[in-house]
Amino acid sequence: MGKYFNTLDTESSIGKRIDTGLTILIVLLTFGFYLFPILYYGENAVVRVNDCLDGDFVYRIVLAKSHTMFAFNPMTPVNNIMNGLPRACLPSGLNIYQWIIYLFPDFYGFLINYILIRLLGFIGMFLFLKNYILNKSSQKNLALLISLAFSILPIYSITGLAVIGIPLLVNALLCIKNKQGKIWHYLAIILYSFYCFYNMFPIIILSASALFMWDLLKTRKINRSLFLAVTLLISTLLLSEYQMIYTFIFHKIIPHRLVEHFSTSLNYKGVFVESLITLFNGIISSANYPVYLVGLSLVLIATTYLLFRTSVLLPLKLFILAFFTGVIVDIWDWHQLQFLY
Repeated sequence: MGKYFNTLDTESSIGKRIDTGLTILIVLLTFGFYLFPILYYGENAVVRVNDCLDGDFVYRIVLAKSHTMFAFNPMTPVNNIMNGLPRACLPSGLNIYQWIIYLFPDFYGFLINYILIRLLGFIGMFLFLKNYILNKSSQKNLALLISLAFSILPIYSITGLAVIGIPLLVNALLCIKNKQGKIWHYLAIILYSFYCFYNMFPIIILSASALFMWDLLKTRKINRSLFLAVTLLISTLLLSEYQMIYTFIFHKIIPHRLVEHFSTSLNYKGVFVESLITLFNGIISSANYPVYLVGLSLVLIATTYLLFRTSVLLPLKLFILAFFTGVIVDIWDWHQLQFLY
């Protein structure tokens, strides 16, 4: 096995075929091992309850079984919840995850979505790495292993491709920007839009718009293909949640999150402290790890530098990035930003 990792960059055609085959075998075995518990235990498997089995998953089942999934009037009451919750307060009937729940029994709908988003996450990350980061033929195996690690990250499966599909979306946008766009790149954009979760809309729209503006300022001319792609992305995102957007503009429905945020808002010191807590404990939506793991990581970085005089710049950058990720996550609770919601 040691020889395998030492030959990840081999230039021998035979060696590359052997290494690629072994890498693919590792990927398949690891992915199978990762999925084994939920496949083996079936409906008795342990899955996340918070915001999943106690919320979004239930809402989708209610829509599928109450025949309100296709109710296009945003104010149509869903009588199963709160004696008639407006249809717009529940997930969109145009979302692919909602269709999966509608077409398959409850558990199998959950399972199909759980596997599908990870496969798409793997494909998206591999394409992105192969095209823009690890684009040498000798780095294909490394790209496969990194894509595997990315595809099995702890995420909320109920959000579809919102997070795990970002590499697929970025790869499509960059290929289009570089005049290498194919029809499937535009289809990938549409797939992401209708398999996304609305809480990602602001950052996705702002990031895609920033990419277009950066390209415009750099080249001093409009990239029509990129403009079309960004327009397609924004329009399909808004279309996928048209009921919620219509209600937000024309009807005043007070969401419970509004009350919650006003009651738990923080000052700037609170945001800083919560950011540190997020750094050491992880983001509740994706991770929950012991504090000692972060401390151990810092010790390993220092030890690596002292023993091998290896640059620690990249690990430190990742550590700083993790902290500022916590700031971004927790700054929404800052009382000065209450006007946003």
